[in-house]
Amino acid sequence: MIIRRRKIRKAEKYLNEFAEGCEITVALTDIENHRARLIACGFDAQIQVGDRVCPAAVFGPVTKFNSEGRDVVRRDLPMETAYRLQDWSITDWHGQEHSGTAYVPYQRYPRERIAPLGYELTVMENTMHNKLITSEFIAVRPENMDAIKIMINLFLELFGECEILTHNLVPNIRGNIRRLQWEMIPPGDYPWERIRGRINAETEHVRRNRRAMLSRFETINNYGPNCIAIGRAGFKGYVAFCFSDKNINILESSYPDNATYIFDDSWEQLTQLTKKQIITENLARARVVHNREWEQQIMRLLQ
Repeated sequence: MIIRRRKIRKAEKYLNEFAEGCEITVALTDIENHRARLIACGFDAQIQVGDRVCPAAVFGPVTKFNSEGRDVVRRDLPMETAYRLQDWSITDWHGQEHSGTAYVPYQRYPRERIAPLGYELTVMENTMHNKLITSEFIAVRPENMDAIKIMINLFLELFGECEILTHNLVPNIRGNIRRLQWEMIPPGDYPWERIRGRINAETEHVRRNRRAMLSRFETINNYGPNCIAIGRAGFKGYVAFCFSDKNINILESSYPDNATYIFDDSWEQLTQLTKKQIITENLARARVVHNREWEQQIMRLLQ
């Protein structure tokens, strides 16, 4: 049965034909009519069996929660002081304009961070050699109904349709998994003027505090990385700066109120990590929050 809705409220009504414990996957079987959206998700134009992406957080609330997680406002706790980054601009008595950014304190209820789900889309091939896009396999059990509902709504938000298939209808992947998460900028020197335009294009969806965001990217770039990679799909809005001589890789986010992740692993190892692993499994050597101390901490790491 093909599900065509904006979203579903309960998964149970779509799973009546499946016995409890049955392994299922949410799937898109009509790839050709959704090719443009698949490319926007992060797949290459030549879609290959084994390609896998976590969709970028730009299509709606489900993909955003899946890729970025969300904050829950804890109104049951006392208020706390937080800081909001704000651009400012003034004109002096001589008509000259001065501008900058400042951290402005304000009171708010504490936030509890819910980690991203990190569900990925994978290109598979059925017994008739037709390609299809699938979620991960999951057992039909009462405790999995919320996860199945989110997987279905993820497909509906992206494609407007999906099907529920069993493991028998979708055999094992024929080929190696290839995560399409990063695009390397061609090697060479990386003057800020060279990469600013590319970063601007890749982060155009970020409207708030762009001046401060670009300043962070420029600050890291000024330390002379050996290579730079632009995030794709679920890593859209991230840029990786690799300092092989220092055995440091830095993942910088364009999103406000986020953090910079520092890794000791090699770049090859880093590219195999999912976003959920990076955020929830404490694999980073350090996590530098975007606040007024950020630049000093980056300087201590890279000097």
